Amino acid sequence: MKYRKLGRTKLETSIIGMGGGAFAGKEKTSELAYNVIKTSVEKGINLLETAEDYGEEKLSSAVKEMRNTIILVSKSFSSTKDEMEKSIEKSLKKLHTDSIDIYMMHTVDSIDSLNFRIKNGVLEALKEARKDGKINWIGITTHNISTAIEAIKTNEFDVIEVPYCIGAYETEKVFEYTKKYNIGVIAMRPLGGGILVDRSKNNKIMNMKNALEYVLSNKNISCALVGMSSVEHVKENTMIVDSLQFSKIKRNKIEKEVERLLGKNFCRGCLACMPLEKYGWSFPIDQFMRMETYYSIYKDKNVIYEIGKFRELLQDFIRDKKIHKKINCPYKVPVVEKIKKLYNLIEGKL
Repeated sequence: MKYRKLGRTKLETSIIGMGGGAFAGKEKTSELAYNVIKTSVEKGINLLETAEDYGEEKLSSAVKEMRNTIILVSKSFSSTKDEMEKSIEKSLKKLHTDSIDIYMMHTVDSIDSLNFRIKNGVLEALKEARKDGKINWIGITTHNISTAIEAIKTNEFDVIEVPYCIGAYETEKVFEYTKKYNIGVIAMRPLGGGILVDRSKNNKIMNMKNALEYVLSNKNISCALVGMSSVEHVKENTMIVDSLQFSKIKRNKIEKEVERLLGKNFCRGCLACMPLEKYGWSFPIDQFMRMETYYSIYKDKNVIYEIGKFRELLQDFIRDKKIHKKINCPYKVPVVEKIKKLYNLIEGKL
């Protein structure tokens, strides 16, 4: 396993980390989490990322036993000082630890949201927790590039978590600032939420190795988060990581091959177009875009059955022309047109 410095924290993190979202959901047990984390640590992975809504309590046994070898990261949606103080205390209790290495403002996806949370004392709560030794470093997660840059400019954050994958050139605008302020970068969604990996597992271009090789060949990235929900996943992924080669030539080749296969109008799974809850919509755009890619590019006909479960939701979405104008993709992907294509597919019009 290779390791890199995480910005000014001076922490040495493995180049892939455990994405704690893999343990969310009632079907994911504490026993499963323990086995996955134990195997990960044995294979050299030392960063464990979780969140207050990922089921932190499931990780407690592993954290308690392996705390000295784990860089522990958690995060909260809290929007006031009081909420953040309570979130940190709950995280410490659920994880059975006296301190958390990095605690983050979670999903701050607009500059207004950033300013609102700072104004309402969220950053102050984090700084006080750091002073009291409850956390060691302060971080932020965002899917929005402008917000990421503004957050870095405050010089209050030690680590930033942003989406980065093949073709995610918009995210690369952030790295100019992370270098200037010596901010550690954790890449989330390095597989584009699964879009950049063919589920058939025999695609020479769209596979885990190419996806990770592309992301980690960028030296601005300290660690890429990978969701691993089984011991087998850990073994497969660490074997892939051990074989990675980082070079500009290979990176450029991967990018050209992916662009040749997907074109330029493909979803990077960055989630910058979400969420839509503030407009009254709970609509998983990323899931539908992934399905569209699986059907159009990978010829996966099983997708038709999966899409059929969402027929009414898709129908309502297509009718709501106002919400279409609220979807802004930084890569100019025709999101609405692709979703209409899914609906036409299950209606038998394709």
